[in-house]
Amino acid sequence: MIRSFRLGAVLLTITGLTGLILGVAYKVTEEPIARSQARQKMEAMRRVVPLGDDFRRIDTSSLPGGEAFSEISEAFRGDLRVGYALTVRAKGYGGDILLMVGVGTDGAVSGVQVLGHQETPGLGARASEPVFLEQFRGQALPPLKVVKPPSQEEGIEAITGATITTRGVARGVDKVLDFVKKHFLEREGESAP
Repeated sequence: MIRSFRLGAVLLTITGLTGLILGVAYKVTEEPIARSQARQKMEAMRRVVPLGDDFRRIDTSSLPGGEAFSEISEAFRGDLRVGYALTVRAKGYGGDILLMVGVGTDGAVSGVQVLGHQETPGLGARASEPVFLEQFRGQALPPLKVVKPPSQEEGIEAITGATITTRGVARGVDKVLDFVKKHFLEREGESAP
């Protein structure tokens, strides 16, 4: 019995020390990780709205459909609004694809960035490649049409072997275009003289 008590005390001490070490490690790394994530988010916003030099988060709780976006920011250059950066989840083949999509005040896509995905390496994972994402720049009329290569039709050229992923990214961009036009661009047009 005394031996069991001693063994329990040793295990309790080891568990307590391990918990203390993990707690200290968490506290020490928490702030640098948060700064790194904020820097990465700012870099992504600058890539999707290249004209923006200041990004201000928008509270979307009062906007119908705003819950579909994890974050929405207005992009400014000085005092001039130059676009919007929205973070949206789209369904891919392997799971969710987290996208940041920039839309200029002209209603056209100014950039797309893949922030995270669970797609198949070598196939759907190619959705992160600039050559694929560049196809979305300048698109303004949803729904975006996905075409399989080789095709003479206009549209977003599907990644070979990853049509589901391509359609998922296109649907995410469509969702952003619809939302921005409905809630921001039409409102600006109504208030214009």
